[in-house]
Amino acid sequence: MDKSEFLEKYSSITPPDLGGYMEGNAGGSSVRKIEGQVLYNICKVFLPKKILETGTHHGASTNYLLKYAQEDRATVYSFDVSSKAGSSIIKELKSNLVLKKSRRKIFPNKVTQADITKIRNLVVKTAQQGVDLFFHDSDHCYDNAKWEFDNITPYMKKNSPVIFHDVLHKTDKLQTNKLFDEIKSSWKHVFNTPSGMGLIVL
Repeated sequence: MDKSEFLEKYSSITPPDLGGYMEGNAGGSSVRKIEGQVLYNICKVFLPKKILETGTHHGASTNYLLKYAQEDRATVYSFDVSSKAGSSIIKELKSNLVLKKSRRKIFPNKVTQADITKIRNLVVKTAQQGVDLFFHDSDHCYDNAKWEFDNITPYMKKNSPVIFHDVLHKTDKLQTNKLFDEIKSSWKHVFNTPSGMGLIVL
């Protein structure tokens, strides 16, 4: 699929409004509404059956992935180290969700390497069974984003989409852009999307 074909299909889709914070007002949600709608539209273009999301947080992005999954008989596998992850996921959409998260209460500043390793092992186990779309929204540090990309994408088929959150932000904690810039230099199919998410087609 080339860029013009992608844009034609993408622009013809009307996404649902399932919430998410508006521009400039975080409101406790994990993604802006436009970001969730971008995820939904990308799903509608590529029609994945198995979606892998890292970084569930409250579940704003998960809701948009699940709305697609409900309509097109797909399954969303979502992972987070927090025991509270997914607290805002819409009840009516949960039947298409496989949520893997910590069973014990973990505060953001108390996450251990053991906690991370447990979730990573589950991520790899799931990826090994095949993934049609991968959305990275967990820890935005470079090392974590690269680890996930390197350990998930080998199990994805050609022409599968990989989506990175926050590729336009550049801070000490938000380094996804660094990995995305590296990938852009070596991958042919890279599309910019509204909202600052980066899309790569393998």
